Amino acid sequence: MPNTSSILHRIFTLLSGTLLAQIVSFLLLPIIGDLYLPAEIGISEALIATVMLFAVGINGGFELAMMLPKEEKIAQTITQFGLYISLFLGGILGFTLLLFGKKIILSLHQIELSETYPWLPFLLLLEGLLQLLRYYFMRHNELRAISVGKVLNILTRNGLSILFSYFLWSYQGLIFAFFLGQIGNLLPFLYVMAKKRLPSFDWKFEIADFQAIWRDYGDFPKYGMASIWLSTAAKQLPFFLFPVYFLSAETMLGNYAFACKVLGIPLVLSFIAGDIFYQKAAKLAYSTNLELYYFSLKTSIILFVIAIIPFSMLYLGGNDLFHYFLAEKYQAAGKYTQDLAPYFGSLFVAIPLTYLIDVRRKLKAYLVLNLLFLIIKTSLLVICGKICKADETILYFSYIGTLLNFAQIIYCLWLAKRN
Repeated sequence: MPNTSSILHRIFTLLSGTLLAQIVSFLLLPIIGDLYLPAEIGISEALIATVMLFAVGINGGFELAMMLPKEEKIAQTITQFGLYISLFLGGILGFTLLLFGKKIILSLHQIELSETYPWLPFLLLLEGLLQLLRYYFMRHNELRAISVGKVLNILTRNGLSILFSYFLWSYQGLIFAFFLGQIGNLLPFLYVMAKKRLPSFDWKFEIADFQAIWRDYGDFPKYGMASIWLSTAAKQLPFFLFPVYFLSAETMLGNYAFACKVLGIPLVLSFIAGDIFYQKAAKLAYSTNLELYYFSLKTSIILFVIAIIPFSMLYLGGNDLFHYFLAEKYQAAGKYTQDLAPYFGSLFVAIPLTYLIDVRRKLKAYLVLNLLFLIIKTSLLVICGKICKADETILYFSYIGTLLNFAQIIYCLWLAKRN
């Protein structure tokens, strides 16, 4: 059994600043909710969902392999490869959006979003760079920079969202605040690199180096990137399908997004635990006994126990939370929060364990699994969109998502047990 004291120390290093920022973010939610209409929140969150969807493949998926090589030179080559791919794909996307962006977005019934598409290439390139740096810094235990970056991101985004509302910028202010928040996230990484606290990069490369990376880690862009894209698409489906089937979709999405913001506050701990879990699991993957399985099982039990407290409270008191504390015009978000609490609670446990797919290199099987999950969720939303009300659709989406999350947890633990 591995010693978990160092794991806990790393978790709390990442958690300390991020938790403070999330508390501040939660306290600012009533102000932001009072300053912006649900439709404005819905439009900005639809754009952000689009960024998160396409950002999955912006680095070619190579950032997922960052933790696995034993040699530093290989990790650096992976970083370079991912950076060059993101610049190439970002350029192609920018040119495509310049020519066809408005028509594509209008075909998805996102009328207001059609005015925001020029932001996409910049936001995607920035998110791609942050993904590469986050994994590279995690590899070298530079966790404080990651934590400070998340703090600056949350505080900058929320603070500027409030400020821009006084200039009557509507959803444009929310999008610009998101962009500047990402810039704030980048600053600690640049500071650490400027101080040369990481191994210096050898930016010289040969084609043979990239050929070797593709030979050894080519399954990540071929299968891993597609798997995560499908998984992300399944999570973001409401932002793309609700406008197709429901009237006043922007207002509905605003309430849905506001509920996700509240439910996402405890979810931050799961992402942090996942970062550390991946780092430790990648090392245990080379052991010949069941260390990885016992470590994974213990992690899942701890996460389940932790998840019970916040998500039970949100399930029981979501309506009261919005009625007495958060913005009253987001009352529908209180109902959505209660309905989605089981889904987010199961996701809390599933997120760290998903890294076992990368560790065990079962990316092809995970691609098939995520494709199946996407088909199930899409079919559900299409059927419910035609015969159910909006509230019922979200409730059924939560039920199905919860069941699929538990199926994924069981599959990941099964992978950990296999040598």
